Amino acid sequence: MQTPRDGDIDGRMPHWTLRNQAAEYNRLQEENFNHKMRIHFLEDQLIRLNNGDTVFGSEEMEAEVGRLRSALEDRDRQLAEQDASMTRAAQALDLLQEQLREAQAATARAEPTTQRERRLAVDNNDAEALRAKLESVVEESSLQVRELQLELRAAKENVETPSKQVEYAQENYTRDVDITEKVKERYQQLCEYHKSYIDKLREEVAHVRRMMKGKDELVETLRDEVDSLWQRKEQEGREHTAALTRISNKTEELRLEEERCHADWYATCAKLEENLLARNKDLVREVRKLKR
Repeated sequence: MQTPRDGDIDGRMPHWTLRNQAAEYNRLQEENFNHKMRIHFLEDQLIRLNNGDTVFGSEEMEAEVGRLRSALEDRDRQLAEQDASMTRAAQALDLLQEQLREAQAATARAEPTTQRERRLAVDNNDAEALRAKLESVVEESSLQVRELQLELRAAKENVETPSKQVEYAQENYTRDVDITEKVKERYQQLCEYHKSYIDKLREEVAHVRRMMKGKDELVETLRDEVDSLWQRKEQEGREHTAALTRISNKTEELRLEEERCHADWYATCAKLEENLLARNKDLVREVRKLKR
């Protein structure tokens, strides 16, 4: 009986032996396991990225900007208070300067009045007392003017210092706003990058799943073919075993038949030999009789 060759099953998969089929099946199982591990890793990355593990510090930056804005508002209030103080000091200085001018004019008017009083024989002591009083008023007014000028200068310096601080704070605020904008822009870029990366991961997961599906189908096909091949080989083995059993039985029958044939042949030969000997003896006796 002619049996099909290994690897020639219904015209499919030529030159594939049982060993090759089993090796390919094991390889696909290992590759399938590796793909499943890869999917688990990719899904874990997707979960981590969707949970927002990345921190960019934008909240701290916004808090710092808020503190700077609060400090700037405090400086603005201090500046407004200093401006009000300077305005009041300037008004007081103008008032004192006006009083000083009036006192100086009164002093100037007092000199000719004194001369007339002298000419009119007015008491000199009263004139001196008036002059001294006017000079005292002028000196006191001058002192107040100088004090107010010093206070005004100090107020200007105090105003300039907060102004510089406010300017510095504004520069810091502007710089921090720029940094915040850059951080937001970078955050947006990273978000877009992460979205693109997540999309790629999802595509890769989908691709791996499609590959796994194809591998699973191929594994199932190979498993079915291996099972079919094993069944065919087992059937052929059973048929071969039955044929060998029949051949062995037939051989035994032929051997026994041969032994019987040999026994019959030996018996026939012995009988023929015995008959020939008896015939020979008869011929000898007949010959002897003829000679007599």
